[in-house]
Amino acid sequence: HRLRLRVFRGAQFPWYITLIGYLAFTVLGCVVVPILFPGTVWYTVLVAYLLCPLFAIPNAYMCGLTDWDMSSTFGKLVIFLFAVWTNSIDANTGIIAGLATCGIVFAGTSQAATLMQDFKTGYITRSSPMAMFIAQVVGSAAGCCLAPVAFFIFYDAFDVGNPNGPYPAPYGKIYRSMAIIGT
Repeated sequence: HRLRLRVFRGAQFPWYITLIGYLAFTVLGCVVVPILFPGTVWYTVLVAYLLCPLFAIPNAYMCGLTDWDMSSTFGKLVIFLFAVWTNSIDANTGIIAGLATCGIVFAGTSQAATLMQDFKTGYITRSSPMAMFIAQVVGSAAGCCLAPVAFFIFYDAFDVGNPNGPYPAPYGKIYRSMAIIGT
């Protein structure tokens, strides 16, 4: 047990590196997300990034206890909140902004729960948490490049989203309907 604790606590990030990384990605998101999703204003994206830790910490805790990731539930809550808020700013943008901010919170809470599960496994196997975190960052960066490519290959090859096709995408309709209810 002592060896596990020594290995697990041996390589920690300084708190200021964590804070600088979080702030840098928050600023990057506040600039890029409104460009990608017109109608989503920077301060709603900022609030979504600030909500991430408030949802990520209990989600990681619940996931550690039950092995159930509740990220989608927190994301659905955010859809309603931000769809109402952005609809009050501009009546034409509530749906897109609600879905975009849902994606931000969903991704943040999901990554936190996944990383916590990885740390739990790393503690049991005596792995370095620094190495695990770096592997998570590399995997996320690779996913940012590979996931859109895989999506567009799949999207071009098959009839995605057609209700009568082989891939009707029912969750897209559900999430959009929830954003419509919020507006």
